[in-house]
Amino acid sequence: RIPVFAGATIMGDGQAALILDVLGLAQAAGVASGRADAPLAQVEPVASEPGVERRTVLLVRVGTEQAAIPLTDSMRLERFPRSALETSGGRPIVQYRGSVLPLVALGGGSAPTDAVGWLNVVVHTRGEGAVGFVVDELLDIVHERFAIQAGESDAVGVTGTAVIQKRVAHVLDLARVPGPGGVPR
Repeated sequence: RIPVFAGATIMGDGQAALILDVLGLAQAAGVASGRADAPLAQVEPVASEPGVERRTVLLVRVGTEQAAIPLTDSMRLERFPRSALETSGGRPIVQYRGSVLPLVALGGGSAPTDAVGWLNVVVHTRGEGAVGFVVDELLDIVHERFAIQAGESDAVGVTGTAVIQKRVAHVLDLARVPGPGGVPR
C-alpha cells in the first residue's frame, strides 16, 4: 500500500529486495500526476523489415570486440575474485554452488590465472552441467530490433554479426561455443 513500491522479490543470491514503482516515485516527488492506467503517448508502429526482429541480448566485451549473447533462462551472470581460480587437469575452474564450474575464455584465449581483480563470467547451463564463459566486461542488456548477418565470421559458436547500439557485434550461440576440452556443449 506504499505507492513508491510495486512489490518485493527474492534475488539470485537469496536476499530479499523491494521493487520500486517509477510512477509512484514520480508522483511522490511531485513531478508526475498521471495514473498508472493512463494511456501513453501514441507511438508510430515500426515498419516490418525482413530478418529484423526485436531481441533481448547481453552485450559483452571480448578483447577489443563486442559480442551479443541472446538471453535465456539457462544463463546467469556472475563475478568471481580471480583468487578463487583453481585448476583441474590443467584447466581453470571455480567452485560454484557446491560444484565445480569449468571456465572457458570467450575469444579463444585461456581464462586469466593471475590473482588480481575479478572475473566476469556468463554461466550457461545445459542439461546436468554448466560452463562459465569468461568475458572481459559485461556491457549492457538491451532489447532492440536488429538483423543478424550470417557468414561474417568463421568462429565456432558465432551465428553472425549485427549492428547493436551503433556498434558491430558478433552474435553468439553459447550452446555451440566449444566448452572445456574444445567440444561444443
